[in-house]
Amino acid sequence: MEKEQQSWRKLLGKIISNPQERQQIADALQLHPITLTRWVTNKTTPRLESLRQLLDILPSRHQKLAEWIIKEYPQLQREKSAPKAPDLEIPSSFYAQVLHTHSSSPAIRRSSTLSQLILQQLLLHLDPEQQGMTVFLVQCVPPFPQQKVRSLRKTYERSTPFQPMQEPHTCFYGAESPAGNATITGHYILIQTHTNPLEPVPRNVTDALLRESAARSAPGGSMLVSPILRVDRVAGCLCICSSRPESFTQMTIDIAQKYIELLTLAFAEDEFYQLTDLDLGIMPPYTQQHPLLVSFQQRVTRRMRQAQQEGQLFSRQEAEFLAWKEIEEQLLYQPWKE
Repeated sequence: MEKEQQSWRKLLGKIISNPQERQQIADALQLHPITLTRWVTNKTTPRLESLRQLLDILPSRHQKLAEWIIKEYPQLQREKSAPKAPDLEIPSSFYAQVLHTHSSSPAIRRSSTLSQLILQQLLLHLDPEQQGMTVFLVQCVPPFPQQKVRSLRKTYERSTPFQPMQEPHTCFYGAESPAGNATITGHYILIQTHTNPLEPVPRNVTDALLRESAARSAPGGSMLVSPILRVDRVAGCLCICSSRPESFTQMTIDIAQKYIELLTLAFAEDEFYQLTDLDLGIMPPYTQQHPLLVSFQQRVTRRMRQAQQEGQLFSRQEAEFLAWKEIEEQLLYQPWKE
């Protein structure tokens, strides 16, 4: 037993030596990162429930760690092999955690903290076996005063199998995408497969763009896109992409809607827009967006430096807003490459 105990703690210590991975594991387990360090140094014994959750989120490359944990705690193997009935409800403890986070987080970090917390719990709920799922938020790009919303932008993203935290690839979406379609109509869109040869040929250019955009988001799999609504106002949408076709049932749709209700807490009142305030354009594919997207930080720095030279009071948030609007404008009006 001594050998198993030393082995799994040592392996976990190597994994969490990466600060980003340590923080992501702690977030997934809803623990403080220091708790993981105490496990590794054998200063505290983890609860079985925490170890069970750790086994659920571990990727396949850490299979050795899972084997050593189960050797020390064989009851986890018996529990894991037993069929688990699907849970239709979000745990009450998670509601309490979301409310606490909402009330205790600084305003500048509230949106990102809540969004990533809720997305992680949604993944654990809908894909506990780590079969392959990506969830991401697509948010309305704020318009200039007296103008309409012209596009959406991906902001936060999480995926299984569990991976070290990475900088998400942002992307703009327009009326050509499932995200844009769900947002402007206020209704969810369900795409169960992209490989069905019996699917009809798209009737027009808009249908073709919608199909192609969905296929890029979930190649060979299925996709659920649902708007984030507060009464009759929309902030964007939640996109759930599964690696498996036909993976969404009415049960999973109902569960997703409950998480969307929680996600409304991550948005400020002025981030919701009337559906009549949306006039989405058409956005090019990501490959054509990328050259402009990678220039974002340079644009922000340039605007901050220019404001400083002119003696203006200019926050980084204002500079980022103008940089995104500049990129959005170029994407909306640049010619598409076939």
